[in-house]
Amino acid sequence: WIVDNGYGKRSGESAAGKAFSNRELGPQDHNTLLVYDADGSLLRPPPFCALLAAETAGPLTLLQSAIAGHGPTDWLRTIVWIAGAGFLLLDQVNVTGEVSELRCQLNMLGEVTLDGASLTCSQHGRWMHASFEPGSEISTSSYTNESWDSEFASGAYPHAESPVKKLDRIMKPATGESICLAVLIAAGDSPVPPLELAISGSEITVRGDLPSAEVALEGHGASAQLADGALTVRCDERWRVPNDLPRLPAEDARYSLRV
Repeated sequence: WIVDNGYGKRSGESAAGKAFSNRELGPQDHNTLLVYDADGSLLRPPPFCALLAAETAGPLTLLQSAIAGHGPTDWLRTIVWIAGAGFLLLDQVNVTGEVSELRCQLNMLGEVTLDGASLTCSQHGRWMHASFEPGSEISTSSYTNESWDSEFASGAYPHAESPVKKLDRIMKPATGESICLAVLIAAGDSPVPPLELAISGSEITVRGDLPSAEVALEGHGASAQLADGALTVRCDERWRVPNDLPRLPAEDARYSLRV
């Protein structure tokens, strides 16, 4: 369901410098956060991040990664996987300087229907359901490239057709603001979403077809608890950058060069 853009070139593009293996283009069309500076230029991310947490208890797994100093932002990504049910993806961003916008992307295969803060993607009698935070500006688009042209032409994946679909959730936060983007994803053989997402401040609740286990996990500035038929995730309103997490220097041209 959720796919990457590959590292080839856009369909019909011949210039080697336009390949997605080039880090000036690489951030685009991935399932990641895009940071645009005050001038509207896309900043390229570093080739690494820090792993802050990797915990499992019963059907719950919590993973956290972070980048401090990705341009004028500190970014924490938290993934809560509910085995057999779906996963919750949280992106917390502390905005430390001026940005024109942030984009959180998802790339997928199938036919996409958007309804407010929810999306359904269908593939020949199977469905993926995604629910996300209200308040973001939403943009949908599609694309194809050499890598996917080859995959579709070979019939290697017969469950969907070209092109790849893309969802952008767009926010334009002010300097000093902290934001949290949340998306709940589940897939199966029902056109009806099996899980429901509710967001109240820094508390996120998931209800629906969940495991009956009662377990809890603690991460960096976040906790996840499965109990009484619901998953509750609580996050710090502004995540704290650990003292031992290296901050990328803004003057380092390797990571601050604009795309």
